Amino acid sequence: MGVPFEYKFYPWKRSEYNLKYGSAFAGFPYFKTKERENTFDFSDEIVSSRIKFFFLKSKFKDEITWDKLEDLKEYNIGGALGNWYEPVFKAAGMKVQYSVTDELSFKKLNAHVVDLVPTDELVGWEIIKKLFPRKEFNFATVKKPLKEDMLRLMISKKYPGAAMLKEKFNVSLKHIKEKGIYSEILKKYHIAE
Repeated sequence: MGVPFEYKFYPWKRSEYNLKYGSAFAGFPYFKTKERENTFDFSDEIVSSRIKFFFLKSKFKDEITWDKLEDLKEYNIGGALGNWYEPVFKAAGMKVQYSVTDELSFKKLNAHVVDLVPTDELVGWEIIKKLFPRKEFNFATVKKPLKEDMLRLMISKKYPGAAMLKEKFNVSLKHIKEKGIYSEILKKYHIAE
């Protein structure tokens, strides 16, 4: 884009607050939802995400199956505050213990405080590798995804020059896709296109 920038890492709620009040241009990664579109703008699609429930193999010997979220009401869910699924879980009457970060939810999972933790499949495995090295085999995912969708920048409507920056970002993203750079990045990090 030719624009200097700075990355800052915040919990989901803090990130949304910064975007809502214009102290940051954009946050990543976010799903585009109807509720969010009322307050924020979004970039073009960046990368696909598959959200799955993680669990401990030692706790559940049988495969966990479900058709609708209500089928999972018997489980204690560990979630991250500010995530897209908060209103969805509330509407389904789920039992959820929210933490500030996914990492804290995975610590609860490992300590048998919660039964299932939903997060992007690749992110979840990276968290497990970081928090529980050489113990990845203790964890598994429910086969059926909770959600499959495209991730985007979630953009502040109040940040100065946000519309121009969004356009520059989208043009640059299209450019790296056309030049094959995008595919090379995904291959480097073992992400499916």
